[in-house]
Amino acid sequence: MEQHNLGPEWRHVHQLGRGSFGAVQLYEHIPTQKAYAVKFVERGETIDDAVKKEVINHSMLQHNNIARFKEVILTDSVLAIVMEYASGGDLFSYVQQQRQRRLPENIARYFFQQLISGLGYMHSQQMCHRDMKLENTLLDGDPPKIKLCDFGYSKSSQWQSKAKSKVGTAAYIAPEVIVARSGSNYDGTASDVWSSGVVLHTMLMGIYPFCDLNHPNDEVSTIKRIMSFSRREIEYEPPRHVSDECKFLLSRMLTANPMERITVNDIILTPWFQTNLPREFSLQGVAPSPAESPAQPLNDVYAVLNQASVPRIQPSCSGLSDIPEMHDELEMVTDLTPTNSILGSQDFTGMASMDSLPDGFSHMTD
Repeated sequence: MEQHNLGPEWRHVHQLGRGSFGAVQLYEHIPTQKAYAVKFVERGETIDDAVKKEVINHSMLQHNNIARFKEVILTDSVLAIVMEYASGGDLFSYVQQQRQRRLPENIARYFFQQLISGLGYMHSQQMCHRDMKLENTLLDGDPPKIKLCDFGYSKSSQWQSKAKSKVGTAAYIAPEVIVARSGSNYDGTASDVWSSGVVLHTMLMGIYPFCDLNHPNDEVSTIKRIMSFSRREIEYEPPRHVSDECKFLLSRMLTANPMERITVNDIILTPWFQTNLPREFSLQGVAPSPAESPAQPLNDVYAVLNQASVPRIQPSCSGLSDIPEMHDELEMVTDLTPTNSILGSQDFTGMASMDSLPDGFSHMTD
């Protein structure tokens, strides 16, 4: 395992896992004695627009239910992306570890309220996530608190083009994303609501709502069933054991027509969501506490990213790793993340002003 020297203020602790770009390591920030997760990306051609967009979008988000961005550090060979460390793993693993591999309704609501808090804040900042799923929902503390992560597919409508790429994870992907024609737009916030509905259903049932029970790991079958639902050839069946209020909310979130789908603001107003709503629930951004060091200024982030795209000691010529593609009877869904089986073995997956955005990012599209 290669360890990277981030400077005198940082001490390597151990490896956490591997992400799509490479190893994720745990480091201690010596002056504050705080632990941070650090993702390493090989400098050079690998630092493309997709990486830059992920980092910039993440750096703009400051909310208690979003894993905090701290800074980017450049070494001779890699770009280090430093972010808040969530010690409790992800929600996918948490659900799998339960006796029945599902959560009681009150516990699922506890987590869902926090998920919507973080997602609602993103939407208020005119940003959509586009890959909401259990694996991108980290847990930290006791009792565990939700921390949304992985902003590789996120889109900011204030400085990027509207959502149009077919990205996401098969079990969570909304029908309108699957059928979007080349070059046409879709509402990324509405697709986030669909994916969040899948998260809630899966917490309650221990299985994805549209997977083929005979072939739960078959992404093609899952996509076909989602499309069959959108054509009204099959119906969505909410969990039978939950309250009527919960069933109602699930059916409104998992509505095929995005124009008729419930919004985050309306989700918050439902009686089910309001039950035992934590006092700290908020869609407002929260600045770092006095004990935390402030996030890196946006212009500094931009400067480091530009430097990182230039190879140094070991030039990168491989580019971003290809994400497995999948075909269905309609057309290709690009950048599709493989779906973990909630029934199978576990896998480890690991407020800045928009006016201050550097000019160099204004041209970026999907």
